[in-house]
Amino acid sequence: MKYPVTIANCIAEDGQAPEPPAVGLLGGYMTDKPYNFELVFTPGAPIQSKRLLFGREQEINDIQRLCRRPGLHPVVIGYRGVGKTSLVLQAFSHSKSKVIRINCGNTIRTFQTLSENILRELEVDVSTMETTKVKETEFTAKGSIEVLSADGKAKSSESVRRIEIGQRKLDPWTMYTIFKEMKKKVFIIIDEYDALPYQSEEPHASIAELMKTLADHSNECETRLLIVGVAQSAKELLGTHESIERSAREIYLRPLRREDIMDFLNEAESIIKLIFQHEVKELIVKGSMGFPYYLHLIGLECIDAMIRRQGKKVITMEDYRVAIKMAVDKAFRSELNKYKRATDGLVEKEINLLKEIVLMGGNPSRKDLEIRINRKNIMNIGEYNTTLLKLQQEKRFIYISRNDDTIRFCDPLLYPFLRDKLFLYKENIILPLFPNY
Repeated sequence: MKYPVTIANCIAEDGQAPEPPAVGLLGGYMTDKPYNFELVFTPGAPIQSKRLLFGREQEINDIQRLCRRPGLHPVVIGYRGVGKTSLVLQAFSHSKSKVIRINCGNTIRTFQTLSENILRELEVDVSTMETTKVKETEFTAKGSIEVLSADGKAKSSESVRRIEIGQRKLDPWTMYTIFKEMKKKVFIIIDEYDALPYQSEEPHASIAELMKTLADHSNECETRLLIVGVAQSAKELLGTHESIERSAREIYLRPLRREDIMDFLNEAESIIKLIFQHEVKELIVKGSMGFPYYLHLIGLECIDAMIRRQGKKVITMEDYRVAIKMAVDKAFRSELNKYKRATDGLVEKEINLLKEIVLMGGNPSRKDLEIRINRKNIMNIGEYNTTLLKLQQEKRFIYISRNDDTIRFCDPLLYPFLRDKLFLYKENIILPLFPNY
């Protein structure tokens, strides 16, 4: 018997795993094979159950608390792949209020287009009827003449046409008025906010004004904005508008602890009825550097490799090696292409510093890297500090962990990418297969 695939087949609403036979996934239907992993490991989509969200209890509580307090709008920020969207969606997974999510991208460049997308998602009919009077005429051999009524006045008829959303000017006050007229609380998640053009002040100023208007009239309209984007601060993401500082509340999402990554893998094993060898789990935990995206991507590739190998429900080191290669190759063709272009513009000192970080296993302490650079006479201390800062702030290749002062790549896949696609092949550098964190 086959069952339509839904998340309910994989993880029940109460967070409990379902009973067989709803345990497999094949060709779009659940089967008797224990491979429902595609609903557990989801690198291309937010997680679908709070049961699979580990280490974010405090941040969920922060979002929910802020949304209860009048006039405040959460701004969730952090590095790409750290789990921002999953966090926000799970914070409202049981909300009785209307929740919508808008992804900023190439089609959303202005406040107008953003507003149009919001209103369409809310299924709000904001089109208006425009009525115009048209004089009646008739055509004769001498041309067209006005038609007169019995009292000698020109006859006219009314022409009515509908003005759609895209033909209306949608400014912050108009949007507030529409939200107010809905007479219900709505949470509007504006995701990937960093995709909006930085060079244009228009969308950011208008969003700041909408925030301010909603805050000023919170007793009349409870609708909230939740901004989500890649940034180090709310000011960096939204700009320096006075209303932002008053109404926006920053929630910075740090990478997960190693314990949280391991807890996810243990929970995943119990759901999908597969086993990761202990050394494989350790490498995934270390390699992820706390980024859920990497965890989901490598986990999914591992299981795919095991299936191709026709394995016996156990993910081995052989599967992990294949998974790393496949993940890097896919990333190289897609999102990591931007890093390939970025590396083409690196200066010699930046390349040399990145090479040393890679040679040290991808996660050295700042002090150990400084000692190594000085011992090898690669650059002086002033050049080291300047180059390290540029790789953080301008290039955004790395960041410094506040917990242990170690250097980490902003995208966990950057380590194998730089090692295998750039340095190893181009410079013939012999490196260990796995990072030694």
